[in-house]
Amino acid sequence: MGLDAFVRCRCWQDGLTNPLPVAREFVTEVEGDLCLTLPWEGSEESHARFDRWVAEGACPHPDMERASEHIANWSGYRLFQHALDAGGGQIRFPVLCARLPDANGGTLEPEEARLALEELCRFDGLADLGTKTILLDEDTGQTVTTHVAAYRGVFIYARAYRAGIDPGGFFLWDGGADPPTELFRSRRFTQEALADRSVRFTALDRAAEVTLAEIAPLGAARRSDTAGYPRRLRVDTVRRTPQEFAHIVQPLTAVCEASVETGNPVIWC
Repeated sequence: MGLDAFVRCRCWQDGLTNPLPVAREFVTEVEGDLCLTLPWEGSEESHARFDRWVAEGACPHPDMERASEHIANWSGYRLFQHALDAGGGQIRFPVLCARLPDANGGTLEPEEARLALEELCRFDGLADLGTKTILLDEDTGQTVTTHVAAYRGVFIYARAYRAGIDPGGFFLWDGGADPPTELFRSRRFTQEALADRSVRFTALDRAAEVTLAEIAPLGAARRSDTAGYPRRLRVDTVRRTPQEFAHIVQPLTAVCEASVETGNPVIWC
């Protein structure tokens, strides 16, 4: 799950589509999509032919889209929004901060897309985006997860507990308490998957230990993986760079360029 975006081609607007499989009077445009006005019941075959035409036969563009991109999952997208704030926020990136969506849905108009392209180039050229807090595998140096301020650092939501990181370390909260009760906190700790499918967390920087059921080892590829997981973990604060967000900047650039080229809006979905 996350944010996606697409831009319609101009083939319909410019009269360049292949012949319709239904009468034109039954076709309308709703928020950039071509739709049939015929009721579904009794017109199932017409709808099927029309859907195939849009997907494959209307023009050279699949689904009549000039560009279609997956922008990011929600955690990565929130990190990008935080990086925009750290890099200057509304002052340096007024369009990106104001017009990128907070949820699925909405549009970005072509003139806004042109300005967004300038801001994406500006973001890419930044030298400093401040710092970030990460949880890493102490033995391999690989990042397990990154602190997301929008989620208060929590990256696991379970019925009985919450797990997360912040600048103070890795924490476990009692999921049933309101306000949450902290069960464990440490900047350096070990984890051990036990035979009863619980996990024991032991702090290396203080006297603290807790064992939780119904939890997978942090960093395990699968919940049932009791072998391939990090044994020693550490919370660090490191520098953040624009290059870390290339996987988001690139698809955003692609849809904004398509919007400027076609004169059609970016549609968030």
